[in-house]
Amino acid sequence: MDAYPSIRRWFDRLKSRPALQPRVKVGTANVTDPSKITDAARTRMFSQSGATIRAEADQAARAKPL
Repeated sequence: MDAYPSIRRWFDRLKSRPALQPRVKVGTANVTDPSKITDAARTRMFSQSGATIRAEADQAARAKPL
């Protein structure tokens, strides 16, 4: 975010708000060591687009029994 100083300031300002601090800490328990991420998981996380997500949702909807 260093390339975007305005966004950095906004982010830092939000993180400094007392009401938001407990919520920021929620996600830290779920952080995974990057060296433990499998290639399949990495592909799933970083090679998606709106179109691929929509196609997967459509496929899941068609597969769901009525």
